[in-house]
Amino acid sequence: MEELLLAGQSRPLSTELAEFLSGIPDPRRTARGYFKYPLPDIMLMLCLGRLCGRVSRRDIISFTKEHLDTLRSRLGILEKGCPSEAALCRLEKDIDPDVMARLYAALAAKSLLPMEDGRLRMLSMDGKYTRGTTLADGRCLDIVTLYSPDDGIALATEMCEEKSNEIKAGPKLLDTVDISGTLVTADAMSCQKEIVSAIRGHGADCLIGLKANQKSLLWDAEDNLAELVPDDRHLPPITLGHGRIEDRKCLIYRNLEDVRTAREWKDLNAIVRIDVHKVDKRSGKTSDETRFYITSLTSDAKTLHGYAQKHWAIENNLHWTLDTSLHQDAIKRKHKEAVRNLDTVQKAVLLNQNVAIRKHPPVEGKGKCSLADVRRRAANSLDYAISLLAL
Repeated sequence: MEELLLAGQSRPLSTELAEFLSGIPDPRRTARGYFKYPLPDIMLMLCLGRLCGRVSRRDIISFTKEHLDTLRSRLGILEKGCPSEAALCRLEKDIDPDVMARLYAALAAKSLLPMEDGRLRMLSMDGKYTRGTTLADGRCLDIVTLYSPDDGIALATEMCEEKSNEIKAGPKLLDTVDISGTLVTADAMSCQKEIVSAIRGHGADCLIGLKANQKSLLWDAEDNLAELVPDDRHLPPITLGHGRIEDRKCLIYRNLEDVRTAREWKDLNAIVRIDVHKVDKRSGKTSDETRFYITSLTSDAKTLHGYAQKHWAIENNLHWTLDTSLHQDAIKRKHKEAVRNLDTVQKAVLLNQNVAIRKHPPVEGKGKCSLADVRRRAANSLDYAISLLAL
């Protein structure tokens, strides 16, 4: 892979990243002099360590001590040495997680690419359990994320409170960013009248999975749509992947007069039905599945099927990467504030890696580099990782 060129780049950090790090409120008694290490230095140390593939606090501290001279000369940080593991533990717990998450949302919003050819920007909303921490009620902490599949960037997050779930956190998340003029997609957990109304109230469209948690609407759709002629249909090409063959059919129903409960949902303009026929390559076993979606869009079947497929990028790209590359589920934290702050730092690292893909020069015979290429190079080259901070 060719070296990432930063011609004319004199500052070690991008303006946006510097604003994010310097804006995090310091929970220590800085006015009384009871601190040794500046908070922006510590946060940059945590981000750089994870950018270079280190996972635990102990690994990041060892990495920092090994390269302390380079970090001082190149980045001008940690002049008084490296903080201890106990100091990092206290800071992760004491930093206000809501403020830090809002600062990250501002950073992510500046990293979005403009949509070309009048295409609709799609934002996927979904929750993920952080299985390294268990709350007092026995559940793992659930963090709901708004994700842009076109940019590969998590835009904003909201933490589910104890004895609560994504249904309560969803509307709060939608209030933190400007979603007007976008399409918000979600799974059946978010198929709630309050969430649909919140999306439409913010000037966005929605495409949301419909399952048995909304029995009345689902049963009406199953009973009545089968007898109707669809207003539009799309037959995607048969696909082969993950050890199975899939044959899909997407049907769009816009005449919902016979679906009585559809009137109770704000701006419900169509119900999407996707029939999937699967054949397991190894065993030859077949299975059939029918999925329903509700939407405020009036787009054709091909477009709506594409949106429904793209929604899974939040699982396949974001959540999978958090677990496999950054080992989020394996990291133990005692306090929910530390869990959310860790999640924010990890998403900032992923944002930086995705921005690097855009600006990396093409690799001969391969085109643009992949996220795995960036991670691998950053893990093996501190100079390369530092150069990414300026993007």
